[in-house]
Amino acid sequence: AERGGHECHGFDSGFSGDPYIICHMLESIDGRIDCDMTEKIDATNHYYECLDKLGCDACIEGRVTLQKHYAETGAEAERKHYALMHGGEYVPAGAQVYKAKESEKWWVGVDTRGSLYWGDDVEAQFDAPLVMILGGMVPTRYLDFLRSKGISYITTPMNAENTIDLRRAMEVLHEEFGVKRLAVVGGGRLNGSFLAENLLDEVSMIYAAGIDGRAGMAASFDGLSANRQPEYLMIKSAEVLDDLIWARYVFTPFEPNSLERRILNFLKKRASASAREIAAAIGADKTTVNSLLYGSLLSNYVACETAGVSPDPAPLWRRIIPMQPLERVDDDDLY
Repeated sequence: AERGGHECHGFDSGFSGDPYIICHMLESIDGRIDCDMTEKIDATNHYYECLDKLGCDACIEGRVTLQKHYAETGAEAERKHYALMHGGEYVPAGAQVYKAKESEKWWVGVDTRGSLYWGDDVEAQFDAPLVMILGGMVPTRYLDFLRSKGISYITTPMNAENTIDLRRAMEVLHEEFGVKRLAVVGGGRLNGSFLAENLLDEVSMIYAAGIDGRAGMAASFDGLSANRQPEYLMIKSAEVLDDLIWARYVFTPFEPNSLERRILNFLKKRASASAREIAAAIGADKTTVNSLLYGSLLSNYVACETAGVSPDPAPLWRRIIPMQPLERVDDDDLY
């Protein structure tokens, strides 16, 4: 169907691919992200300057943050929202996509149950058109409301945990809205959901010079099972900005003291090296190092640069920042 000159349809066509996704956060050195607290320990604009440097064409944040800073609040907004959600026959939305306009930049929100009531001039609040990701159980009349406000939306079927199908939503953002690089900017539970779904490619963390210390405050990644195993990261870059530290990390399957990790850490310090040089430097067998370079997961993290010259004609290896998949790596992302 066509509405307002833009497309509104289901998405059963089997999209493939998703954006390159970076979680970008500012936290105290004890990992807390309460906004009132972080505003007290950081008075600079570095968070947003670093966000600009990441080159993302969309940002996404969760319902709690949207409710606090952008959506309509108060008794009148609550009354209007209640009337909207409970007036008339309930027809679930199912899976739909609606794009209100074309744009090269987007702001994306997650609101599983359609809990937010929006005012006018939403685009001016975000300096970009808004796309809402919702669960398929929201009533169609709520989608009519979003269209009346010029808000695009993606509704997804609910998964086994009765939450939004984030992976599907990311595919739609990529294919329908043209999002190539997405910044996940909180809160902690949304970040945790992206982590749990293995959707993150990179973590961009700014450590502010302050300590929260209060019990029960939200962390940058929150709400996951107590039985969950830790994720392994490798540092991509680090920079001191006044009293802040901006560090960027990529994900890796290799444990900190594994042979693969030792190889990568050595190559981080060298432009290139042969298998013999690597083995000698890390105290490992050359045959084992060679087999890892050619035939394991490590082959996704290194590249054969060139055949060496006499007296060492062996190939030279260099480390590539793993950008999942490898073809996303740019020349300036090489160590």
